[in-house]
Amino acid sequence: AGGGGGGGGGEAATAREVLKWKSVEKVVMCDIDEIACKICREQMPEWNAGVYEDPRFEIYYEDALTFMAAWSGPKFDVVIMDICDPIEAGPGVALYFKEFYESTSKDKMSEGGVLVTQSGCCGLLNYFECFTTIHNTLRHSFKHAHPYAVDIPSFGCPWGYNLCYNTCAHPDVFNWDPAAVDKRIEDNIKPDCLPLHDYDGHRHRGLLS
Repeated sequence: AGGGGGGGGGEAATAREVLKWKSVEKVVMCDIDEIACKICREQMPEWNAGVYEDPRFEIYYEDALTFMAAWSGPKFDVVIMDICDPIEAGPGVALYFKEFYESTSKDKMSEGGVLVTQSGCCGLLNYFECFTTIHNTLRHSFKHAHPYAVDIPSFGCPWGYNLCYNTCAHPDVFNWDPAAVDKRIEDNIKPDCLPLHDYDGHRHRGLLS
């Protein structure tokens, strides 16, 4: 059991998916744009599916860099970052720096904790725009950084992510049999939740092999 933290969140769909897992005790979401979050909550309630009413959910409207630096609560088992690409040079660019990753890993994450971050477009013609830079930064910030990509039709190209950690309780996780992954999902997802649409045993093997 444990808790997760998220930088960026908007429509709260990430929180929705995380809260489907029985072992999750708390989800802390931080987003700089309170107005956008409230519009999404009012106009697209199906995206959050009631997470605002879940007692395990907390939300803070502030800059994620400042928030993480000031966080003094329990260490996070999982940190999920969904920040605008650094090439836009907005207020989130510092959340892609080696200093942020290292301080988060050392001071804010539990032993065996995992950080996942969106890492920009990674199609054959545009992976070099920011995906490779983010991956290389993470590779020098964590002992393990695993890149992967997901096809998102509305984005127009494969989208990149990185899964990072220093220690892992299941070092063989990348080679798990698809049937074993499906059984873990069945045993650990709350029965009253909508099923997972984009993750199962075969996708697990395809993403991380």
